Amino acid sequence: MMSVEPDRSPAPQMAAGLQPSADRTGELYRRMETILRAAEKGPRAAMARAINSRWFDLEPAALVENVLVATGLDFEAATSLVELAEEEAELTLSPAAYAATMRLGEAEEKHVEMLALLARARGLGVEPSAGMLRLSMKAAAALGDWGAVSRLFAELAHMDAEAAARLEAYGAPETLDALPDVDEKKIVGDAAADTVSLSLALQAHCERGDGKAAVATIRELAAQGASPDEAAMKSVVELAKAGSPAPLLTALTPTALVAFLGGATERGRFEALASVRDTVDEARRAAPYAVAALLAAALVAALTVVAVNAPGLIDGVATEAPAPLPGFEDMMDFQ
Repeated sequence: MMSVEPDRSPAPQMAAGLQPSADRTGELYRRMETILRAAEKGPRAAMARAINSRWFDLEPAALVENVLVATGLDFEAATSLVELAEEEAELTLSPAAYAATMRLGEAEEKHVEMLALLARARGLGVEPSAGMLRLSMKAAAALGDWGAVSRLFAELAHMDAEAAARLEAYGAPETLDALPDVDEKKIVGDAAADTVSLSLALQAHCERGDGKAAVATIRELAAQGASPDEAAMKSVVELAKAGSPAPLLTALTPTALVAFLGGATERGRFEALASVRDTVDEARRAAPYAVAALLAAALVAALTVVAVNAPGLIDGVATEAPAPLPGFEDMMDFQ
């Protein structure tokens, strides 16, 4: 006589011809079984076998998470599995499961759908993880929704209400410069604000016209040994052109510029440095002494550091002696 182990649903049994089960998880297990069998025939076979070895050990929600992370589903199949788990099996999935699905959406540029998934998770009472918020920031940035980027950053960085409210402001640079100062530490939040999210927030600050928040974020990036990424650097330069360039451009320390030049593409380096040079030239015409001298000294110092430590990053800079980028040579000439 066949014995049945207690407290084990028949649904998880990995066997051909699995019989329908009244248990709400039955269809979910069948779907996962199909996914894993397909994965065992591909490059993720080892991962699929590892999940199969835990089939009877893991709770249903944990199994779903592992399948989402390890089996290489496309975004449509992943969201279908998530919906099945939520609606039919009535499971509460982990933030890691949602983040894994959102990463698949990022790879397929499903930006709107990623933000909808975040909203869906919130509606089900799931507390978004840092990974979910960071991925949502990327999606909102891709859509040009800088208000959403700012709000998500405020949540990610655990900003207080006063600082978060400032990030809702849009306007001309001179208008936002007139706002009361906010402690720079409050603008960048806590340690959850990593360099990726800081660059996205910086881009949002620049697009909103908030030079003070941008300067605080540039300084925080520098404190973490990083620099704005290419998209954020472009936004910094554009904001500098539209407003007061001195605070923004002098916040780009030699270390920050070296980090940027080292990580940027050749096109990105050329475009950023050309824009910075043009902005400094405009500043010289507007204020040919104090402001321009400050900008020029900082930038030439930065480029000299690059020439000494990584001359290959700048075409035309001699390796045997420090030299500014061609086109910057006259910046120290204020006679």
